[in-house]
Amino acid sequence: MAACQTTETPPAATPCGVNTAVTVTLLDETNIRLDGVQVSYRVNGGEWAAYPERVNGRVTLTGITGTYQIRAQKPGYRTSETIVPLAAFSCEGEPAQTTMILPPAQCPVTPHPLLIQLPPAGTPQLYAAAANPRTGGDRERALTCQEQDDHGCRQYALPLQQGDLGNFSLEIEGLPGIGDMEVVDGAVSYAAAPYDLTLSQGNRQQTFDLAAAESATLTLPVERDEVGCPLVDLTAVTLTTTSAYPEPGVYLAGNLLMTDLSAEVCQQTPVLSDITFIMKLPPGTRLEDAQMIYWRDEAWVTGECRLEDGQYLCTAQLPNPLVNQTYSVRAVVNGQEYIGTQLPFSNMCMVFSGGD
Repeated sequence: MAACQTTETPPAATPCGVNTAVTVTLLDETNIRLDGVQVSYRVNGGEWAAYPERVNGRVTLTGITGTYQIRAQKPGYRTSETIVPLAAFSCEGEPAQTTMILPPAQCPVTPHPLLIQLPPAGTPQLYAAAANPRTGGDRERALTCQEQDDHGCRQYALPLQQGDLGNFSLEIEGLPGIGDMEVVDGAVSYAAAPYDLTLSQGNRQQTFDLAAAESATLTLPVERDEVGCPLVDLTAVTLTTTSAYPEPGVYLAGNLLMTDLSAEVCQQTPVLSDITFIMKLPPGTRLEDAQMIYWRDEAWVTGECRLEDGQYLCTAQLPNPLVNQTYSVRAVVNGQEYIGTQLPFSNMCMVFSGGD
């Protein structure tokens, strides 16, 4: 009955003067005609041409004299190809006949892995895990390197197993991030080189932009294809990144020792010293709108700042050691204060070292 219900694609009309080349019959392994088949062909090794409609059972191809290479594809079946060497027939002649059998596709014992292609920059570290439907937790999935250069692995393979289903996670750390801080026309900027990550499985691929990212997490939904193989839905992958651009803040460049007032190092006479801090500024910040302030002698004092070796360094003059006094340093960006360090203790001794 299935055979009787199969409809055929009617042969294309062939006007006189245009040669009829070959008629293709499309069957499965039980000799039942297949519908919805995509047929492509090329003549004498030329460009591939796709038949404009899905073929139901049979199709007649027309063209010039030559050798025809024909390809038939249908979801759930293995691709089939055949070659028909012939001299094309005239309108009065009969076309050459060929039959193509498409066996059902089967998931291989080892399914196709997901390939992860990385640019030749930086030395990122990758970690993958698969959701465990029984426990609700994750289990680590080891990645294998497929391509390597002098700087590290540039293509990893995430192996997939027959029973895989659900979300995988792919975490990437140690991305190139951004370059040193620069000041252009009074505004802060950072160089960020392009960094595209490409995922591919079979003939499908998807590219993600990781420029200016410090780390990234990709959620990979794994489904089943028409023959039950695990298939990553690349169109549904979600990406979360941690930006490499800094948030406003100020940080001590050297070391700070906090100790008891009775410590020997705290018995020396305090000396007003230059203490260096690193000020972090997001891109687009104008230097005229950024400053570091610190607490000294019961008042806020503005530090002296400069751009040096790709860092915005600010200097505070504080007694060293700082004995029995409040220690507070802040960044002020666009009128908003960001507390770097604030220790309102009156029974401590603080000793600064390094960073001068």
